[in-house]
Amino acid sequence: EKSQYIALDAEMVGVGPHGQHSRLARITLANYDGECIYDTLVQVVETVTDYRTFVSGITPQDLEEGGSAIPFEECRSQVLELITDKIVIGHGLKNDFRVLGVTHPWYFTRDTAKYEP
Repeated sequence: EKSQYIALDAEMVGVGPHGQHSRLARITLANYDGECIYDTLVQVVETVTDYRTFVSGITPQDLEEGGSAIPFEECRSQVLELITDKIVIGHGLKNDFRVLGVTHPWYFTRDTAKYEP
């Protein structure tokens, strides 16, 4: 059934020296039909040292205080609610799950990074 599939993509920014540590800055989920079901910017508590704009599309303005970005824990909770008992599809999901601080059963994961073209 279509409702069991959710695509997930997380965009990260860098914190710390040379931006070497990743923090969640945006996350998007889509349903089987490609319709966006969740898309939000996420507040980064630490000082961002690398926005990785060329990859992430995130700019300093996106994460300005008083903007639309929500607290990390609120985002994490909402995403967990949406992906629990669902098959999650994405590319490099290991990194997305790590930055979210969640685990997801391997048998509910379809990672395109693991498939040969």
